[in-house]
Amino acid sequence: MKHTGKSRHGVALAAQLDRGFCDTDTIIQEIDSAQHGNRRTVRDIYLEEGVDRFRQLETAACRLVAAREEPLVIATGGGVCDNAEALESTDGGLLVHIVDTYDAIATRVFARGIPAFLQTKDERVGRERFRELFDRRVARYDAIAHLRVELDGRPLGSARSLIIATVTEYLNGRK
Repeated sequence: MKHTGKSRHGVALAAQLDRGFCDTDTIIQEIDSAQHGNRRTVRDIYLEEGVDRFRQLETAACRLVAAREEPLVIATGGGVCDNAEALESTDGGLLVHIVDTYDAIATRVFARGIPAFLQTKDERVGRERFRELFDRRVARYDAIAHLRVELDGRPLGSARSLIIATVTEYLNGRK
């Protein structure tokens, strides 16, 4: 889910596991920049190009990182669970679902106003739509993830430690 710290925690996890790190949002921006000549934010790409084009770029990004030979920690966009083709390309990897409370995530999401992807200017409607999105995505990720890490509103350092410990323990148990 967006604003769970996937990228921040992913960098720390990769360092702990002595692996490379990739963020598919960054790769989406690089692909888009190569095609359009200017670097846009993921939000701008989504708004200007639409969901279908964004999903195409997301799929391309996931395929690129999946094709790399070395073991990686990959942070995907929060909506990759809605993109079957992108998810398919990550088969074989460990899918970790980082879950924080609705209140913690909603606070972060709405800190800069109503996000454009909620397609409303009415905060009440935006919060209702975000709640529906949150519930749907949490259920979807629960259905497909190998491992779930509950952050429960923890501060950044504590959340990072929990993720690293949980993933490390899981990987050590699989060996």
